Amino acid sequence: IIVINSRGIIQEFSPAAERIFDYAFDELVGKKVNILMGEPHRSAHDGYLKRYLDSLVAHILDQNVEVEGVRKGGRRFHMNLSVQGAFWGGERIFIGRVRDITDSKEAEAQLVDSQERLELALRGGGLGFWDVNLETGKTVINKRYAIIYGRPEDHLEEDRDEWIDQLHPDD
Repeated sequence: IIVINSRGIIQEFSPAAERIFDYAFDELVGKKVNILMGEPHRSAHDGYLKRYLDSLVAHILDQNVEVEGVRKGGRRFHMNLSVQGAFWGGERIFIGRVRDITDSKEAEAQLVDSQERLELALRGGGLGFWDVNLETGKTVINKRYAIIYGRPEDHLEEDRDEWIDQLHPDD
């Protein structure tokens, strides 16, 4: 949790934020929050605040957004940010909740890479595949599978029971 005032000055910095950003509380309280942001948000942050305070039109308030954070020493990382506005002592403040999502972004990238490699291997080997969604009961086949079994290539999703009855009656 990071709390800033309407000038972008950090007022509060939680122990979890200390761990995420590698800064101690005393190193950041009283400093501009944009020190924790990557570009282009670092340079534009004061403008974002001014635009909101002038118009009261929210662009990121009450939303979860993925942005780049910057740890002490300049190391960049992926984070999820959610900001809410409030009043405290008659002053407008903003409460930011930050979550480091670096590990999940890396896992997502590895999954995409693995999927691309699998699809390349299937195409290269001329292999067909099918996949059954157990929740919906739909069977999805790739185009090569459709060709092998003489199925329409534009009809790659079928009802599981219908598919089994037609192509795999012994199952």
